[in-house]
Amino acid sequence: MPTALSEYERAKDKARQLLHSILPETSWSEFEAKGFIQIAGRRGNYVISPYSQTEIWDVSGGRSADF
Repeated sequence: MPTALSEYERAKDKARQLLHSILPETSWSEFEAKGFIQIAGRRGNYVISPYSQTEIWDVSGGRSADF
C-alpha cells in the first residue's frame, strides 16, 4: 500500500516531467539552476516557483503587481 509521502513524491516527479516536456531547454536549465523561472507576459514578468504562488512583477515599476 503506497504511503501519502510516496504518492506526493510521485506527483511531484510527474509535475516536473510535464514542466520539462513543455519548457524550452533554456527555461528548463534556468529552472534547474535557480529553482524558478521568469516568463514575460502581458501583465508583467511571471515568476513561477514550485514552492510559492506565481508572482507577477510590474515591468515598468519592478515591483510585485499581483499573486
